[in-house]
Amino acid sequence: MITALLKLAPNFLVTHLFHDRKIGHLRRYNEETLLNKFNNFNYRVKNVYYSGHFKKVLVTSLTILGLHKERWDRWCEECDRKKERKKYIASNVCVIFERL
Repeated sequence: MITALLKLAPNFLVTHLFHDRKIGHLRRYNEETLLNKFNNFNYRVKNVYYSGHFKKVLVTSLTILGLHKERWDRWCEECDRKKERKKYIASNVCVIFERL
């Protein structure tokens, strides 16, 4: 699975940089570049979903400010999962590839 940035909202730049460093992201791709890169190496897209909708980014921002509450984690993941087929207002695309 590869996660790629869709559009980085300037007001959440610090949130994305913090999250990337925390989970070990080394680089970011946009959706088109990512799909083209793997199409050239005999992979096909098995699944695509979207993540990083507003509520999830908001909770991550609160974590950075030290206002994190564990009960928010499940809530924001559930909200984000409900919108995983909606590209609109998502900040990341998650692509699962399968080798041909």
